[in-house]
Amino acid sequence: MSSFLYGGIVTYLEGRRSTEILLASISASLVFAGTLSRASAAELLRWGVPARFMPLMLGTGAFLLASFLLVLTARAPPPSRADVAARSARTPMSPRKQWQFVRNNLFGVIATIGIWACMAGLRSFRDFYTQQIFSAALSGTPTSKVYILADVPGAVLSFVFLVMMSWVNNSQRALFLMLLTNVVGLLLMAACTYFFRSGHLEGMDWILLYSAAFYAAYSVLNAPLNERIFAVTRAEGTCSFLIYASDFFGYVVTIGLLMYQSFGPLYGTANNVVLALFIKMLYILSGLMAFLAICSIFYFSRDVYKSRPLQDSV
Repeated sequence: MSSFLYGGIVTYLEGRRSTEILLASISASLVFAGTLSRASAAELLRWGVPARFMPLMLGTGAFLLASFLLVLTARAPPPSRADVAARSARTPMSPRKQWQFVRNNLFGVIATIGIWACMAGLRSFRDFYTQQIFSAALSGTPTSKVYILADVPGAVLSFVFLVMMSWVNNSQRALFLMLLTNVVGLLLMAACTYFFRSGHLEGMDWILLYSAAFYAAYSVLNAPLNERIFAVTRAEGTCSFLIYASDFFGYVVTIGLLMYQSFGPLYGTANNVVLALFIKMLYILSGLMAFLAICSIFYFSRDVYKSRPLQDSV
């Protein structure tokens, strides 16, 4: 359901020179969503709200806010002529046109979807086992403050990076910078984890640095990246079907990681066991994603994808 809603919202926002700015606010809220919901739930329970009514109270507040924002989104004006010149026209696509787009850009689509799927799997695994991972890293039970602060660096960086990407008018250059940002974020994520495991970083420092590196790499993927792919290829359509496909394979990877956690050699729900498994997954998937991102950089740098001169002048 969340993928359906997100993809639907993106169809309102894509194809504009300000798309990254609009997506930046959504990205920042999504970064906070998991940890903030846990912190809010913990606070409601601490205030004495019965456990069976806590989800209802949180859901009611979210529903009211979402309804208000949906009205604002529905009133958004369509892309201007300058937006269409810079990003290509965004129109409904039939299944035949969607398959044609995929065939024409096969490796780039597969590689970028693969990167997103692995990132989504890592994020979901950390979300499902946040308490165990944080407890093992901190050698104690995390407080509500830890949950709230954990993803602050990631939310700030994701917002800043997406706003900066909106300044890049040439979509091929923007695509290159997005993929490069992803590679750098992955390397930093693996590096800070290595220093944490070797005893050179404290648990809270690792949590904050990991969040910053992960969401720097994560925020430029999916909607922002697919939106720029459409601008680079000059295809007329909507990138929402790529968002749905990316999320589908993200769920597949998530289920695979959870199955491995349940039946693999590091089976168990003890804090240290879950942390060790998470770090093992992080190293393996980071290497795979960095390789796919580098290949994608070369793929979309080919002459056939050179942006039209008009994009540089807008």
